[in-house]
This record gives sequence, structure tokens and C-alpha cells, in this order.
Amino acid sequence: MTLQITLTLLVAFIYCAVICAAVPPRRNTCVVQNDRADCSHLSLTEIPSDLPRNITSLDISHNQFKTLNTTTLALYRTLLHLDASYNSITKIDAGWCESLPLLQDLNIQHNVVHLLQEKDLRSCSNVTQLNFAVNRLKIKGEPFTALQNLALLDVTKNGLTSVRLGHQPQMHNLKTLVFSGNNIAALKTDDFFFLENSSLQVLELSDLPALQNIEPGCFKPISGLRVLLMDNSKLSSDVTSKLCNELSGTALASLSLQNTQQTSLLNTTLTGLKNTNLTRFTAHHALHQLMEDSRDSVVLVFLEEVLDHRLTRALLLRRSMLKPCCVLHWPLQRERISAFRQKLRKALTSSNMLSGSR
Repeated sequence: MTLQITLTLLVAFIYCAVICAAVPPRRNTCVVQNDRADCSHLSLTEIPSDLPRNITSLDISHNQFKTLNTTTLALYRTLLHLDASYNSITKIDAGWCESLPLLQDLNIQHNVVHLLQEKDLRSCSNVTQLNFAVNRLKIKGEPFTALQNLALLDVTKNGLTSVRLGHQPQMHNLKTLVFSGNNIAALKTDDFFFLENSSLQVLELSDLPALQNIEPGCFKPISGLRVLLMDNSKLSSDVTSKLCNELSGTALASLSLQNTQQTSLLNTTLTGLKNTNLTRFTAHHALHQLMEDSRDSVVLVFLEEVLDHRLTRALLLRRSMLKPCCVLHWPLQRERISAFRQKLRKALTSSNMLSGSR
């Protein structure tokens, strides 16, 4: 019995030794390496004042900050990157950028910032990346007008009901705007006017379950747009058709509509895309059902190559019920789009219908 207890304790000791060795000890101080200071996951409520004065990057994420002391920030005037994400910060203090005149990258995602006013960011003219994702932003006035060097702005999941972040042209150097996960019901004609003189290349409008309308001319102020992402949104065929029409005449090269829960598209849906530079168009399962307004014919369009074993049995069955002329593939080369349209017109005038509806 004694031997058995001893062996049991020995096994338990070895097990504990292995597990404990695999889990690094919890640190209780900041780690400074080169010009970077990592003070994350320390339950801090105040910025340490004993860090090297010449650091260029400070990570204070995953702590318990409700505000940032500007006097302490001023000790590190060479900071270029400040990560204060995953805290409980309620407001942006105008003194932050005054204390950090060289700051380029400010990450405030996953906090509880609410009211955002022009005075809050007036000294942040050198900031090029600003992440406000997952806060509770309420925009008052023109808070982004001073950010003329800003290249990336992320306002994901803030409960915003409009993409209009200002009423006058601003953020002239903005390249990427991420607006996903907000409560946008419509893209209105003047919504992007504030970006009229910007250099916007990438716009992400994914996860917009409430989007129901796209007004004429809404993309005109950002006609130089190259990439549009609208994944994981519930888009009706009518909204998708309006979207494609409004993209006509833009510089768009890539459009993504993955997981948009569409079961059918009208034969006019893709028409607007002919006047873009579109070379990449992706959709959920790379398959959509294209139907005429009269619903008297059915066409399957594969938007990219999909192997048979990747398709569901229902889709395989549906494909087998159609004539070959009614199973099309979206052209990957722009020069083949004209030929695709001719095949599409032929398919839509075909009497080929799902056998179950004959």
C-alpha cells in the first residue's frame, strides 16, 4: 500500500512538473526590448513612469485603464506606436497627442469610448493608423478633420447608423476604411462626400445585417475605390443589383460578397460591373442562382472553379437538371466578359427550366 501511494505521488509530481514547465510564469513587470515596452496583461491602472525615455512603442493593452495620464505620457515623447486596446477607456483626451507629437499608430479597440469631438484629435495630425473598433462611438462635429495623414481608420462594431463621419472633405490620405459590423440601413447619396478628395482604395462594409438600400451616386465621391468587401451581410437581390449599378464607372478591381445569404439574383444584377476594372469577384460557395424577372428560366453561374466534391448533393442535382447552355462560369479574364454576356443572354432566353417546375 505504501509503495502504491509513493508511486501515485511520484506520477502526480512528474505530471505537475511537466505542466508547470510548459506554462511560462506570469510576469508582473513590463518587458523592454530594444525600443519597445510591453506592459500588457498586468492589471495596470496607471502608465509606468520608470520606462526608458526613448521607447518608440508602448503596449498597455489588456489592463484596467479608464483614462491615460497625459503627464506620464509626456515622459515618452518619442513614441510612434501606442496600443491601449482591451481596457475600459471612456474618452479620448486631447492631451494624448499633445504629449506624443510623433505618434503614428493609435490602437483604442475594445474600449468604451463614446463621445468623439473635434477637439479630441486636433493634435493628432501625424497619426497614420487609428483603430476605434468595438467601442460605442457617437460622432459630434468633425472629429477627423485634423487627421490629414491618416491612412487607415477602423470603426468596426460601434453601433453607428451612418457611414457619414463628417460633412466636409477630410482625411485626404486615407487609403483604407473599415466600417464593418455597424447598424447601417442605407448607403445614402452624400454619405461618402467627406471622402471626396481622399485616396481611398479599400472599403470594408462587411457584417451589415440591416442594409436595405443603396442610393444613386453614393460611390461617386470615392470612384477611385479599388477593393470593396461586403461579406457576411444579408443582401437581397435588389440591393445587390443596385450595388453593382452604383459601382459602374469606378476603378473597382475586387469585389467580395461572401456569405451574403442570397438564393437568387436577377439577370440585371451583374450589368453594372461591366464598367469597372473588376478582376476578382467572390461569393459564398462560389455559386449563385441567376433567374429572369419572369422566373421562367434558371441559370447556374459558377463565380470561380469549384470541384464537384465541394458541392452539396442538392446543388449537384440541380446542375444535372439543367441543359449545358444554362450552366455558366464567370470569366476570370476581363476580356472574356463580353463572351460571357452573350452566353448569359442565350441561357436566359432558353426554355430550360427545373424539371420539377415544368
